[in-house]
Amino acid sequence: MKTIRSDIHIDAPVHEVHMFGQDPEKWEQWYVNLSGHKTLTGHGEEGTIVEAEYSVMGVHVPVKIEVVESNDHHWKGRITGAMEGDQIINVVEEGDGSHVEMLMHYSMTNKLMDKIADSKVAEKLIERSMLHSIENWKTMCEMKH
Repeated sequence: MKTIRSDIHIDAPVHEVHMFGQDPEKWEQWYVNLSGHKTLTGHGEEGTIVEAEYSVMGVHVPVKIEVVESNDHHWKGRITGAMEGDQIINVVEEGDGSHVEMLMHYSMTNKLMDKIADSKVAEKLIERSMLHSIENWKTMCEMKH
């Protein structure tokens, strides 16, 4: 299982940052390579289930994300499908804004590995996608202020 970690400061209040990030209706707006949901049950609270597609090297693969933890400063989603693992987000107060940490523990299943030519390149692209995603989240939250 691979682990990716990224963090960033966002000049917006913790509650606003967390509410924006946990809202599955907004995920496709800021999370790079994640398509709009095909099905959605819930609003980001524990028990929410999102079925969508994630793109790796131009290959669109189905993923299911189930929110298994959600409170004011922490969110955890379990990923199943062509990728397996967990996405963990922590939001804490930092000065006048928020510090966001994103962690992803994942592995690519054979379903995905059979469709891509180079797993090392795919891993690097997934890492860059997460970095760009957290930067998009920052931009979108800061535009409100």
